[in-house]
Amino acid sequence: MMRMRWLLLTALLCVTQTAGAQAARPAGGDPRAAMQAEARAAMAPFAWLVGEWEGPATVHTPNGGTMSLSQRETVTSAAFGSALLIQGRGSMTMNGAARQVWDAAGLMGYDVPTKKFSFASAGGSGMMQMFAVTAQGEGFTWGYTDAAGTVNQFVITRTSDGKWKEVGSTSSDGGKSWMVTIELLLTRRP
Repeated sequence: MMRMRWLLLTALLCVTQTAGAQAARPAGGDPRAAMQAEARAAMAPFAWLVGEWEGPATVHTPNGGTMSLSQRETVTSAAFGSALLIQGRGSMTMNGAARQVWDAAGLMGYDVPTKKFSFASAGGSGMMQMFAVTAQGEGFTWGYTDAAGTVNQFVITRTSDGKWKEVGSTSSDGGKSWMVTIELLLTRRP
C-alpha cells in the first residue's frame, strides 16, 4: 500500500512539473533547442571522427629512440550531437605477443554559455585532466603545462585522403621549439 502511494505521488509530481514546464516554455517549444542546435553546429566539423579507427603510433622517447604501437580509437557522438566520446587503446608486441599498454577515454564538447570547447581525459593512470581546446577547421589542438613548466600539446587533423593524423609534442622553452613525442596515422575501419 505504501509503495502504491509513493508511485501515485511520483506520477502526480511528474505531471505537475511537466505541465509547469510546458506553461513556462516559450511558444517555439523546448527552450534548450537553440542551445542544442548551436552546440551541434559547433561540433559539426568534427563529425568525421565518429567511427572506428586503427593504425600505427610511434612514440618518441627522450633519448632519441622510438617505440611502435598499434592504436585503435573508437569515437561516438553523444549528448544530442554536442559531444564526442573517444576511447583510445594502444598495444605493442612484447615477447611475441600483443599486449595492451595504453587505454584512455575522453569527452570533447562545446559549452554554449562560454562559447568554448573543452576536453576531459583519463589515461588509465588514475588522474583526470581537463583541457582547453582550440578548433582548427576539421581538427583541433589541446594541451597543458605540467608542474615543471613543460608545455604539452596534441593536434588532430584530417589528411587529404581522410585519415586521422595526430601529433603530440612538448616544449620546455615556452613554445619556441618543440619535440615530437607521439605520432598517429589512423584509417577508418569499414
